[in-house]
Amino acid sequence: MRRHGRGQAGTTIVEIAVGLAVGALLVAGILTLIEQSQKSYMHSSEVTDLQQNVRVAMDRVTHIIQTAGLNPQNKNWGGASANRPEFTAFREAGRNCIRLYADLNGNGNVQDPDENVFFFWPTTPATGAPLRETRGTVAGQPDAGQAWVATSAGPEELARDIVANPSGVDVFQYFTGPDDTSPNTQLTPPALSTASCTSLSDANRNRIRRVVITLTGRATISGQVVTKTLTSDARARNVP
Repeated sequence: MRRHGRGQAGTTIVEIAVGLAVGALLVAGILTLIEQSQKSYMHSSEVTDLQQNVRVAMDRVTHIIQTAGLNPQNKNWGGASANRPEFTAFREAGRNCIRLYADLNGNGNVQDPDENVFFFWPTTPATGAPLRETRGTVAGQPDAGQAWVATSAGPEELARDIVANPSGVDVFQYFTGPDDTSPNTQLTPPALSTASCTSLSDANRNRIRRVVITLTGRATISGQVVTKTLTSDARARNVP
């Protein structure tokens, strides 16, 4: 009869225990990698949402500024002449606000959607505040109550959690055109207000040819405050 030598003995309890421990470590490592991957994915997804929040608002504002001043039939505004300003692209132009007129259908008024648009950010720097869009005018705003101007139902939120830019850059910056007496000069509005639009003077608003928009979004992601800033250079295509 053949006898097994000592080296051919079966697996011992110690070896089984070691194998189980090694297997447990491998499983723990795999689970850790999966958890880290999930956290990384969620972080990336939330950052993407933050960027998208700012980008959608930026695209909207840029597009509207580019249409400002459109007057295909070169008409004056409707309504009583005593209460009517000359045709103007930029009716208000502040650090945190801008109102744009565009007679898109050439009917001599701005009573239709997207023809009289007001953007306003109430400048809450720490926690963020929404950038709002208003179509038409409300009481207390320029031209409110005039027959040729649309009456607004109120503001709508365009982007949430917009904060002050860390570099101190205004949401809206205004520049003159190449044909101005002082070409490519920045026009500086009065100090901003959290309640209303403190605007450039009539004379300086008529000099605007380019608007630089800077939007900074804020979000708390994985316990950390994250900000994303986008900048766009918008030229009013319909302003001579």
